[in-house]
Amino acid sequence: MTGDPGDRFLILGPLSVWRDGVEVELGPPQQQALLAVLLARAGRPVMMTEIIDVIWGEHPPSTVVNVIQRYISRLRRVLPVDALVRCAGGYRLNLDADRVDLLVFRRRLAAAAEAAADDPDGALELLMKGLGLWYGQVAASVSHVIREAPIFAEVNGEYVSAVLRAADLALVTGNSERVLPVLRGATALAPFDESLQAALLRTLAAADRPAEALTQYDAFRRRLADELGVGPGPALAAAHHEILCAAPVVPASLPDRPPSGGRPAVTSVPVRPAQLPADLPTFAGRSDSLDRVTGYLGGSASTARLVAISGMGGIGKTTLAVHCAHRLAAVFPDGQLYVNMRAFDPSGVALKPQDAIRSFLNALGLAEEQLPASFEAQVALYRSLIAGRRMIVVVDNARDAQSARPLLPGAPGSAAIVTSRDPLVGLVVQEGVLPIVLGLLADEEAEAVLDHRLGPGRLAAEPDAVREVISFCAGIPLALAIFAARAALHPQFTLRHLVAELNVRRLDSFEQADGDPDLRAVFSWSYEQLGADAARLFRLLALHPGHTFGAAAAASLLGADPGQGRALLGELSRANLLSECEPGRFRIHDLVRSYSAELAHLDGPAAQRESSQRLLDHYLFSSLAALALRDPEQIHRARAPVLRPVPDVTVESFAERGSASTWLTNERRTLLAMINLAVALGADTHVWSLVSAMESMLRSYEYWADWKMTLYQALAAAERLEDATLQGIAHHALGYVHSEPMLNVPEDAERHLREAIRLCAGAGDLLTEAHAHRTLARQWRGRPAEREQFELALSLYHRVQACRPGSVPPDYFAYVYGQLGRYDTALDYALRAVRHLDQAGNHREATAWHTLATIQVGRGDVTAALAANDHAVHLCRRLGDEYAAARLLVGLGERLTVVGETTEARRSLSRALDILNRLSHPRAESVRATLRAMTAEPVSA
Repeated sequence: MTGDPGDRFLILGPLSVWRDGVEVELGPPQQQALLAVLLARAGRPVMMTEIIDVIWGEHPPSTVVNVIQRYISRLRRVLPVDALVRCAGGYRLNLDADRVDLLVFRRRLAAAAEAAADDPDGALELLMKGLGLWYGQVAASVSHVIREAPIFAEVNGEYVSAVLRAADLALVTGNSERVLPVLRGATALAPFDESLQAALLRTLAAADRPAEALTQYDAFRRRLADELGVGPGPALAAAHHEILCAAPVVPASLPDRPPSGGRPAVTSVPVRPAQLPADLPTFAGRSDSLDRVTGYLGGSASTARLVAISGMGGIGKTTLAVHCAHRLAAVFPDGQLYVNMRAFDPSGVALKPQDAIRSFLNALGLAEEQLPASFEAQVALYRSLIAGRRMIVVVDNARDAQSARPLLPGAPGSAAIVTSRDPLVGLVVQEGVLPIVLGLLADEEAEAVLDHRLGPGRLAAEPDAVREVISFCAGIPLALAIFAARAALHPQFTLRHLVAELNVRRLDSFEQADGDPDLRAVFSWSYEQLGADAARLFRLLALHPGHTFGAAAAASLLGADPGQGRALLGELSRANLLSECEPGRFRIHDLVRSYSAELAHLDGPAAQRESSQRLLDHYLFSSLAALALRDPEQIHRARAPVLRPVPDVTVESFAERGSASTWLTNERRTLLAMINLAVALGADTHVWSLVSAMESMLRSYEYWADWKMTLYQALAAAERLEDATLQGIAHHALGYVHSEPMLNVPEDAERHLREAIRLCAGAGDLLTEAHAHRTLARQWRGRPAEREQFELALSLYHRVQACRPGSVPPDYFAYVYGQLGRYDTALDYALRAVRHLDQAGNHREATAWHTLATIQVGRGDVTAALAANDHAVHLCRRLGDEYAAARLLVGLGERLTVVGETTEARRSLSRALDILNRLSHPRAESVRATLRAMTAEPVSA
């Protein structure tokens, strides 16, 4: 809050601002209107869209955003420092509440409502002081067209409501004369408001002026007929009837007295319920959601404002809802209603809407004997009682839209927040509810939660332990709160000690001795609501090692068809045991997975093994299907023909090469885990096939560490299979990986390559033997033996070609002839290669064009080389593989450097660096260093 004792910000009448006791010039009319909008919503965000709607209506200028920003800049010069701040989607005006007449008015109204039951005289005094702040309609100096906007109409509505409450209290306390001037002023400001006219009639009658009351009624009746063509409504007619019959006058907002022998009349002032649970003093995080909820509910509307907060158990739905409701208490001074529907209570007994509506009616001051018999009539009475009042309703832990719908207010002025693990789609579609889906806390928000509960000093002392806690709790507020409570209760324990306990005890770490719900209990409430098939799928998901998965994987786990898999994932998502992270893909939280694993024993080891085998086959045959599109020449390496999936396995289908490549890349971590699963199941052929299916993707994207690890697993599987050919292939690939600059372990590279040559020669695998010689030549680059190895590779390629014509692709010959300096022959093979691969649209075609480019460099035709490499880069980009494009640019740049074409080399390397910088790739630094070594000119960071 900002402000100075001499500052005043007035909107209850003509708009004015006083700084240090001097009135400030507020600028042109639209700038004043903008300030009025911000003051009407002081302390709360106002969305840019609402500002535009209020000031410019349906036809704003094209430069409207710039105009608003200019007005904001000017207003900041006349307002206190930091008072006008930018927030998500709009602006917020933060001022000292004691300096804003509207906020002072609301505070006095809230205090009056609090005091009404015990001290009606004091409550009336507070109301009169609040009403004394008004000097006309809100923002009276602003254009009347703008003042018709809901944001100002609602503030005027607050004034009318306050006048009506003052009139009610005056009747109860016998102070009718005191409120007559206020009532007359209010009827002048709102000349056709029948509730004000009825209150004026009753007040005149109570002040022993029945004749004046009847005259007032007659004048108003004629005005209605003359100007609007209508007659008095029921409320005004009832007041008129009371005066004619000399009936005892009761406050207008209370139910009429029943006939003799009926239910007892209500004789107290309206009850102001305050049912909200206590706000959390250590609330932290969720700033975006908090601003969205408070900004939306505190805004203007022609209907009741409604918000639905959904999310998994323990994610903080109730905490956020209660915090928002407390923040909005001044906006809704007529009270707060709260009910816990207990939809996921462990007792299994949820609160029925019928019971909830009765509790609301009781809270609004009605005794049981005054309630209508039918549920529909009770709902209608509830909505009638809160119509015209500004109340906020919190419906917590609702099962679904149907259970929450009867409890929602129907008239403008009030608002409701509903929380549920169900997404409440029905309310969003039919009632236009604003959906707020709570995800996991970001790391900085999680740290703020710990900071509020443990203090910054304790966190600063053990930053590494704090990071581990945040990682383990993974954004679940309940987990963070339970951990923080344990740490606070045991200040003698280091956070490191408590983290070690987390890693050992998992969910047991979050047990609460006092019986309050812990994580396991919260998860169980959702689990117990599931159908049998969804519950079984939830238990089996513990077997899935990946962070995300789709319907085909879930269906394979369960042994069901994909349609059933999708339906069950939807059920789990609605129960918020899963989250749909992107269309068709789902994520399970690590702690939820721990709970799933605790339940896995219910299915028995045999069923778990069958599910694991189906899951393994799903990923193996899906990866083979992807490989067949991405790199069909590699499919023979995966030994696909000898494998068949077990029954009830769903295999992913891919429409084209791009989707297949994307799937392989996105599922990389899961496929790596599947290799471990295959090892555990003793499925060595699966191990080999999975590694082979991943090889081209791992090589293309240079996941060297992953590739090396999987190759050692493939080698071990080949040894267990006693297959010398597969062992030779694995040793060659390991030699290739160890020779790469990112790993560069020459002794391991040579050892594996020599072993590959030995095994392949013995097994008669001449093609892999040739590859091994070629890779060894690359490893020995610059040594005398380099040429000998290339010659051996070339000889073996020709032998293979002679035995099996067409089995050695021309680009293999092109590369080796080029390395031997026989450029004319190399060019012939390179041209054959690009013709052979024309329109293939894969990485092989791009590599063939790059090989052609390097050969043209050797021939001295730099122009042709640049054109060929540009085509290769273009192909990579069409494949969506920017890194491959950068790699080819680096390769050409290095080749151009060798032959002294420094200018073109630098240009090629610079293009590569631009791509690597965009990708934040670690190889960017080595390319940058190469460029710096080539010239002293500065290089872009």
